[in-house]
Amino acid sequence: MARQLPAVSAMRGRARHCFRAAATPNSEALPTLGGRTTRSDADQLRKAQQALPAVPLPVDMQLPLQATGTRPSRALPYELHTSARCSAVGQVELVFANTGTQAAVFHVYDRYQLGRIPRRYVVEAGKSLTDTWNVFQDNAGQYDLWVLGPNGFHRHFRGDTNRIGDTGIAPEIRVCYDIANGDVYVDLINAGRRACHFNIQALAYRTDGPWPVTVGANGDKSVYWSLEESGQWYDFAVTCDSDPAFYRRFAGRVETGRHTVSDPAMGLVTQD
Repeated sequence: MARQLPAVSAMRGRARHCFRAAATPNSEALPTLGGRTTRSDADQLRKAQQALPAVPLPVDMQLPLQATGTRPSRALPYELHTSARCSAVGQVELVFANTGTQAAVFHVYDRYQLGRIPRRYVVEAGKSLTDTWNVFQDNAGQYDLWVLGPNGFHRHFRGDTNRIGDTGIAPEIRVCYDIANGDVYVDLINAGRRACHFNIQALAYRTDGPWPVTVGANGDKSVYWSLEESGQWYDFAVTCDSDPAFYRRFAGRVETGRHTVSDPAMGLVTQD
């Protein structure tokens, strides 16, 4: 019978996801390691190393590079969503939903107010919550919010709520998952009174595009995004010609219950 520990919260990680054996584990025997030495040999080696001169600093200082390439990656129990709702009165509401089987933590950074402590939210499996930013009071209607979650989950919401009344358009984006195939649907929404011209651009994993989409007043359109070639990883941005301040970025991995690979874009330099 499972026991509930009150000192362990719902956001705990499950270490067994890391150590659970794969269907076909490696069966090779470990080799016998060479270089066996005695304690005396080790002490002599240490003294000799301590007598060496210090390694000089390189003349051309450069940051180290992260290794590229992919590794096998186990399936994870996360299925997370974050979307925005903006109003002409200068408020931005973020909706956090967790349709997976494991609780998760969302971190939100206000990039106009980096001196403030980031807001953090624990959302249990099968639940959702919302929170509101008064961006009219804080930033004269402008907003720039970064959302970070587990395993590369990222959402970026940037814009100006004053533009909703000025332009007569109200663009917004929703991302939905096709769990069976490991793909995403991008819903382009225009709740305004004028047509909105969206542009979708891949930021990683693909070299084609961009894809322009026009959505009429009080309308919406859906675009299907195949992730078969990227191991179910995605990273794309959506802008709006009718509102240059509007920017949305969505990145992460769609979990299907099947094992896949680590982030193919790991180690590549991107700027947001």
